[in-house]
Amino acid sequence: MEIKRLNHVAIATARFEETIQFYRNVLGFTWSGPPPEGGQRTVFLYGQEGVCFEIVELRPGEENACVFAGKNHIAFDVDDVKSVREELAEKGVPLLCEMEDLPAFHTRVIKIKDPNHIVIALRQNINI
Repeated sequence: MEIKRLNHVAIATARFEETIQFYRNVLGFTWSGPPPEGGQRTVFLYGQEGVCFEIVELRPGEENACVFAGKNHIAFDVDDVKSVREELAEKGVPLLCEMEDLPAFHTRVIKIKDPNHIVIALRQNINI
């Protein structure tokens, strides 16, 4: 078996509307439109170059082996971490730590949290 690429990341959350707004308004994702009526509420959010998130509403008592809440680290590539940091500041989004260069990984990174306390790493490839 050979895995070709990441298809999507799913986040199950009780903070459904707030999570959708964060990924749309703060990180600039587009969406598939409002969730369908009835059944499990879910939407797909899309970024550049095939980046896809599925946001699933986690309702009280519905947590099971297939739908569960959890904490994760998600990393997105960006062209310019410094300009992203400025844009986040304008939107009032706090950083978890100062911008950091990681020479071993040829990466510059900043980190934020989404409404579910999932760490979002915004990273830029750099030559160090």
